[in-house]
Amino acid sequence: MRFRERLKGNEVGPTRWYASNPTALDQLQSIGRRIDSGIEQISIDNSLGDPRLKLRHSGLDQVIELQLESCGTRQFIKLFPFIQMALERGSVAVVDDIDSAIHPLLLLEIIRWFVDEKKNPFGARLWMACHAATLLTESTKEEVLFCEKDSQGRTKVFGLADIEGVRHGENFLGKYLSGEYGAAPILG
Repeated sequence: MRFRERLKGNEVGPTRWYASNPTALDQLQSIGRRIDSGIEQISIDNSLGDPRLKLRHSGLDQVIELQLESCGTRQFIKLFPFIQMALERGSVAVVDDIDSAIHPLLLLEIIRWFVDEKKNPFGARLWMACHAATLLTESTKEEVLFCEKDSQGRTKVFGLADIEGVRHGENFLGKYLSGEYGAAPILG
């Protein structure tokens, strides 16, 4: 198993990956047009040595370099290679704080890719950490793990399915937010 560094760094690595994977760049363009109605084209510019990703938006008379795009667009563009490689290879994509800059509807779309047999013919898996509690409305109890810190700062991980009495179809979100399952921060 090979781990990658956090995605918070610069965009050079992902841009090089897109430059060497034109099919993935085409897929990114297709997704980009669907998730951001203003994106018309995503291209690679090699004129200054290292490849640079540029985006053309409707209504703008110039292209925008990736580092000037919104945090969410940049985060998705950096995340997509890991997701795409996992789906192509049937491997595991592990992403921490996936919801930190990804729109909740796009996050649901990414999750659906992993359950769609056409997009995921090799059984790839997505392991993600997030704070988007609303995903509990879209999840089965077998898909949910909670992390909870004790008073000494140690983290315990446990599955929703391991909690006695949890039934399929119950309001996981409501019960989590009310503190019934634990693992919710105590505020106040």
